[in-house]
Amino acid sequence: MIPFSTKVKTELCGLKVGRKEAVAELAGFLKGRGELSIGSNVGMIHIRLGSVMAVRRCYMLSRYLAPREKHADVYREMRLSGRNQGTVTLRFDEPLKILQSLELEIASENIPGWVGDDVFLLGAFIRGLFISTGSMADPHRHYHLEIVNDSEELLLQLKVFLRNHFSIKAGILQYRHGFKMYIKRGSDIVELLNLMGAAKAAAEMDQLVT
Repeated sequence: MIPFSTKVKTELCGLKVGRKEAVAELAGFLKGRGELSIGSNVGMIHIRLGSVMAVRRCYMLSRYLAPREKHADVYREMRLSGRNQGTVTLRFDEPLKILQSLELEIASENIPGWVGDDVFLLGAFIRGLFISTGSMADPHRHYHLEIVNDSEELLLQLKVFLRNHFSIKAGILQYRHGFKMYIKRGSDIVELLNLMGAAKAAAEMDQLVT
């Protein structure tokens, strides 16, 4: 049986989006799993992802950043899950200029202002975060959705956005590898699923909540 979390991500990875939403979603991928390396006259952004589906989605959206070169590598993780994972690598002549133009610096702990000012772009940003670092329990058993990140500040900002704009209540915990933002109220999870664009999953869960 397919895990509910996988069903959600499958739905999200199948969404068709325009350029602005695509870049906002990419910003979520970068904040979730992005790494920047700079050499002589060139820089590369690596986005390490936990499924082939996520790799395919990120690779497809990356064309909106117009990299000089891009490629995706898929490999099997033998030590932990044994699942296929992968990395999307984007090569730019001036990666810092690209990131700064988007108000997006991987080392920064802030959500870009242009994302927070638009509900649809915020939903796309959270979608990228969730696909790259999120998970969700089977709502037939219990309600729990979480997003993990190295930055507590980023998750705190996201928590405030969700509370102020959507009345979604979230908590934050520190764990061995970083921090996690979690949501446990069923109606709040339905709201977040709709915000990210997972309308089918939200409708299925809404029947359980109500």
